[in-house]
Amino acid sequence: PSTDGGTFYIDNWYFANVTSGPDPTEPTTAPAAPTIDAADVISFYSDSYTNISLGEYFPGWSEATVTENPIDGNNIWKMEAMNFASVTQYAGVDLSGMNKMYIDYWTTQDDAGSKLFVKLVDSNDSQELLLDLGDVTAGSWQTVEVDLTAQNTANIDLSTVTQFLIDPSTDGGTFYIDNWYFANVPEPGPSIAAPTPPTRNTDDV
Repeated sequence: PSTDGGTFYIDNWYFANVTSGPDPTEPTTAPAAPTIDAADVISFYSDSYTNISLGEYFPGWSEATVTENPIDGNNIWKMEAMNFASVTQYAGVDLSGMNKMYIDYWTTQDDAGSKLFVKLVDSNDSQELLLDLGDVTAGSWQTVEVDLTAQNTANIDLSTVTQFLIDPSTDGGTFYIDNWYFANVPEPGPSIAAPTPPTRNTDDV
């Protein structure tokens, strides 16, 4: 103490080397179920919605090994040796009425600066939109919301999208994917009415 002569009672004085154990190598629980109304959703992969029928799942030109990896009875894609993984529907999927994309991912990839992207391609018109999902976070489920309107700065036509690619910036990692869907989410409006204008003489208005 800075002042001498006082009385102190001391207990539990010790030093320790505390470790948190090895980093997890795979998820042990499923992500939280989405709650957006099914009427406002086009779902590619989720047990919470009726998924649309796609033409191809991970065709030969994809660069990932994809398997089903159920957790707690919930279907989840496990993507190993991941360069990119694609699904297709060459009849076209109309996403023009959707303003958000959602996807849940879990990964061990923790390289500094690694990012995750989803690419939407209209192979009929040679157009594509690269959606930036942000920096990758390892070791826990991440739910990503993408604003399609904000990211579609080139105003790409999304009425006949034919290819959909999940594409991390760092190749070779493992990703678990669930709840991949597009939605039309109402934008928030004012929560209260406008104030009543002051009384004026009708001749002055």
